[in-house]
Amino acid sequence: MIAGLIVAAVGDQLVIARPGGDTDAVTSVVLYAGPAMFLLAQSWFILKAFGRVPPSRPVALIAFAALAFATHPLPPIAAAAGAAVVLVGVAIADTRRGNGASD
Repeated sequence: MIAGLIVAAVGDQLVIARPGGDTDAVTSVVLYAGPAMFLLAQSWFILKAFGRVPPSRPVALIAFAALAFATHPLPPIAAAAGAAVVLVGVAIADTRRGNGASD
C-alpha cells in the first residue's frame, strides 16, 4: 500500500509540474498505477481479513486501465481528475456497503 501511495504522489507531482498539454505515457502510467497498486494491496488485505473482495475494487482497477488509454490525448490535470473520480466511486461504494447496502 505504501508503494502505491508513493507512486501516486509521483503522479501528482508530474501533474503539478505540467498540468497542460497532452498526457504522456509515463504520466498516464504513474497516475493510474499508484492508486491501482494501493487498491490491489488493500484488496489482498481485505481478502485475507474478511474472505472476500468488495466488487468496487476490481471495477476500479478496470476503470484505471481504461482511463490510462482514454485520457492519453487529454491534459494531465484531466487524467488526474479521472483517477480521483474512480477513487471517489470506491469510497461511495464502501460507505454504502458499510451502511448495510450492497455494491
